[in-house]
Amino acid sequence: MKPDFAVLSGHVPRLLVATFAPDTDLSAPLPGETWPASPVERMTTLCRATGVRVGLVTDGEAWTLVSAPADGSSSLGAWFARIWQQEPVTLQAFVSLLEVRRCFGPAEANLDALFLRSLEHQNEITGHAR
Repeated sequence: MKPDFAVLSGHVPRLLVATFAPDTDLSAPLPGETWPASPVERMTTLCRATGVRVGLVTDGEAWTLVSAPADGSSSLGAWFARIWQQEPVTLQAFVSLLEVRRCFGPAEANLDALFLRSLEHQNEITGHAR
């Protein structure tokens, strides 16, 4: 799989983006493909193979952000555009997570750093979710 887009900071890819046709199930294998992997699984593999930790997969309605460190478990965040008008705070969170500084700003505010910090606090977050 190749990304459709790559966000570069200089010559360094910071975010890989793959787009699919509307109504594609991003979590199911693609019909007619010999590799039985979903778009999200494909992006996870691509991120690990290229050393780019973060990828974004979309069909225009569903948006899945993938964090796939080379040496650890992957994590996902998913959004659905249809609810953004009804839940503007969800859209604000999505925009904040993918704003320009996440690829071009200071290292401590980029997507890689955010995912690393979330790993440090995953037990705390999981504990609160119960």
